[in-house]
Amino acid sequence: MSGSGGYIVLDDNIVQSQISGTPAGSQGIGANSPAASPTVVIANNIVYGVNATSGDIGVLVASGTYYLYNNTVYNNYEGYAWGGSGKVTYISLKNDIAQDDTVGFAPGGTYTTLDASSTDNISDHADAPGSNPQDSATVSFVSTSTQDFHLSAADTAARGNGANLTSDPNYAFSDDIDEQTRPSSGAWDIGVAEYLAADITPPVITSFTMPSTSTSLTVSVTSFIATDSVGVTGYLITTSASTPSSADPGWSAASPVSFTFGNTGTQTAYAWAMDAAGNISSSTDQTVTIASAPSGGGAAVSVASGGGGYYTPL
Repeated sequence: MSGSGGYIVLDDNIVQSQISGTPAGSQGIGANSPAASPTVVIANNIVYGVNATSGDIGVLVASGTYYLYNNTVYNNYEGYAWGGSGKVTYISLKNDIAQDDTVGFAPGGTYTTLDASSTDNISDHADAPGSNPQDSATVSFVSTSTQDFHLSAADTAARGNGANLTSDPNYAFSDDIDEQTRPSSGAWDIGVAEYLAADITPPVITSFTMPSTSTSLTVSVTSFIATDSVGVTGYLITTSASTPSSADPGWSAASPVSFTFGNTGTQTAYAWAMDAAGNISSSTDQTVTIASAPSGGGAAVSVASGGGGYYTPL
């Protein structure tokens, strides 16, 4: 949470209810300040499980000006509720998700104004506010049983259906709860997290060179360059054409400057690159002929003064 004076930003939080018994009127996030009437931004938050009894609410705001952007609430009695009693509550809701709540969005109070720019909210009930609502819509998450509220690859409700808030006049932002840039591709997603497709593209080796001959088993690597759509995280040289394991201890974060062969003669080195997802490139190879260094030896020749020659082997 950040802010000063009457302006507060509450973002990037995960709120789980651990309420026991039946206390009424609990909230995961609650903001109500009749005296101060603050301006509060609530963005990129997850609230779930506030459902011990009726009247429990995931996000409750009242008496002030509120901007609720790209939040996800799940399995609360009421997902979002707003309203004032004697003080005006002004609220704008954009790109918010309510799922598996008894009530998704619950407006209330005579002194409540819903901002006309509210848009692109999703509820599995018929109560999503603003323009372009998705009512009675089911969002597909990675795993609600383990509280993983990232969007799954199968989702069609939230992915790519959100409003772009990069230049929002009230609160402009361009990241999600994981600090990933919005949008990850195409249009914004609704809810706390942008969907990121699994990285299945391996790196490509663009250059791998070694000298063609050497008199040492340790041979310099004059060039080893690889590229990847996300980033290369590992480099490896082997003498086998078989693809190595991503767990091979020989992987290094930097491209090697030399490689040591096990034998002399004609040898082949295979270069590999790996990315953070564990995708491994096709290999590029170089052949090196390693010659044995001269071992020494020979003969000493002597010539007698009388003209008769003889030699003495060493």
